[in-house]
Amino acid sequence: MASEKLERARGSGLAPVLILSLFNGIGGAFRAYDLAGITPMGRIAVDIDEAANRVTLKRWPGTTLVKDIRSINREMVKSWGLKYLHVREVHVWGGWPCVDLSAVRYGRRNLEGPQSCLFWEIPRVLNLVEEEFGDIVEVKHVLENVAAMDEAAAREISEAMGSVPYLVDPVQAVPMRRPHWDTGGMLY
Repeated sequence: MASEKLERARGSGLAPVLILSLFNGIGGAFRAYDLAGITPMGRIAVDIDEAANRVTLKRWPGTTLVKDIRSINREMVKSWGLKYLHVREVHVWGGWPCVDLSAVRYGRRNLEGPQSCLFWEIPRVLNLVEEEFGDIVEVKHVLENVAAMDEAAAREISEAMGSVPYLVDPVQAVPMRRPHWDTGGMLY
């Protein structure tokens, strides 16, 4: 992984990586770095759920919390760039609400539904991050959502993100089947 090489080269113990976890929940994206033995320079968690935010802050003190993805604006992203001057990569993770995308939802409205429409905040925030962090910092993203969405919704997401989804299922890592589409796949 590029961030591991950079971490060893700098010898600081911190990888020059900023993690931006959209719809963070209890910090699954942050935990992935823990398991990989990578300590990022910074973590930003975006989640509206107070209980989930308490779990995140208890496990990763010092995490910057943003309560609502819709409140992220250019000034906020610019402040992150000034706070984390030495990052070389920004890793954006997101798993937005699947309520309106899931096949188990009668009369689902896909990305027009009141919760799953929050997907549209992801490309907006991703564009702000790419613009404000500039050409020096590499921005990578991984998005995931329920595999039981219809093809039209998957195509719409793929077009918006400029990528093709692939099916992932954590059954080999945890004792459950939970197939999801990874619509980013840009993080190696």
